[in-house]
Amino acid sequence: MNDPDKVHSDVSTYELGETNRASPCGFECGYSGGGPLGLAFEILADFLWGISGESADVKRYAETHKAMQEFCQAFITPMHLSIGESASIRSEDIRNFLSTLK
Repeated sequence: MNDPDKVHSDVSTYELGETNRASPCGFECGYSGGGPLGLAFEILADFLWGISGESADVKRYAETHKAMQEFCQAFITPMHLSIGESASIRSEDIRNFLSTLK
């Protein structure tokens, strides 16, 4: 289980499962679509429940659907990366984002 509050050198690294149920193309960013939505879901599932990949079941998918769409628009869609480039989203930013949802 990943713990977003256990920070090493100010960075937590998340190894996401390879399965993206929202898109057969895998995890992607930089546009609105299945790849970015799947990435948003896996990040939120890991942050909220410490799970990703196959453990993130359909019930939790439904629970996070609205948050996932808004998270994707706020964090994943604007992220444009080159091949091999990485990005990070701070736990504090995710917490602040979630606190704004109704």
